[in-house]
Amino acid sequence: MTRRQFLEAGVAMGSGLAFAGAVTLFPYAPALLPPRALPAPELLARCLRCGACVQACMTRALAQRDLSLDVRSVGIPYLQARRGGCTAWSEGCRKCAEACPSGALDPAASLVGVKLGTARFDPQKCTNCMVCLRRCPIEKAVFFPNPAGGPPWYKGQEGNIPSGLNTVMSPIKPVIDENLCVGCGLCAAHCIPKIIRLHAV
Repeated sequence: MTRRQFLEAGVAMGSGLAFAGAVTLFPYAPALLPPRALPAPELLARCLRCGACVQACMTRALAQRDLSLDVRSVGIPYLQARRGGCTAWSEGCRKCAEACPSGALDPAASLVGVKLGTARFDPQKCTNCMVCLRRCPIEKAVFFPNPAGGPPWYKGQEGNIPSGLNTVMSPIKPVIDENLCVGCGLCAAHCIPKIIRLHAV
């Protein structure tokens, strides 16, 4: 081996070690996984990255993670809420899990206690269209405060909300209970001004 070849091999080895170190520094980044996904370490080990779950999703809300420093998660399915939202809680859909050939998604898994993420929005940009209130499948996860000090208004009670409050200028806005929100993304998918974002747990 010549001196030049030795130096080139050293540079290549150093680059490889640096990349490996970067991967270690950037562990699996949390994302909104499908609702019946195994815990992240097991999902990473079992998922074939085949995309069958993405193709089976009825609302087209699933996608596969792109190339990033977090190389282990490339191809892993995740929920892009604003594309469609997940109907597992509202309609009992389990199409993605049923399509999974590896068991990384379990169609028999219960959704009790499952939380994908939390929905949040900028109240100043909210138009009070009440779509989030109507679309949320979780009882009392979204409500509208009663300015008169009475009980808040929940899904099905939108008709009680005074018309003067249905405006972007209203100081009173819907509230998302982060303890009850499961992160299904239906509110984000149907939000008219597109201001709702989901944050992974």
